[in-house]
Amino acid sequence: MTPADAARVLTKAAAFDQRTVGAADAIVWAEALDEIGVDDALEAVTRHYRGQTDRLMPAHVRRHVEQMRRDRTRVAVAAADKRECQHGQPGGSTLHPTTGLPLCALCRTAAGRAEATRA
Repeated sequence: MTPADAARVLTKAAAFDQRTVGAADAIVWAEALDEIGVDDALEAVTRHYRGQTDRLMPAHVRRHVEQMRRDRTRVAVAAADKRECQHGQPGGSTLHPTTGLPLCALCRTAAGRAEATRA
């Protein structure tokens, strides 16, 4: 992220919390959000202020962007793999990117039982 991008993010935050934004702010926020794209950061500002009244900090933006990336991955995996499971659920046999368990609840339960008998 460039200082100009960070200034856009800070300007949007200022519309919510009436902060003042200067060149030094933009520089340090650009450093803190270095690998985050401006569009994601702007969306993170909106997400933050939808549910919180705390003043936005770079860590908040990073957490929201990380969640957005996880959500995108989950959607992409589900869209790429539409295999039906034995229960007829589209994408049911697809493994969740975080847990590694099937998306179908019945398949997930069966997988849990199988794991328990192995232990």
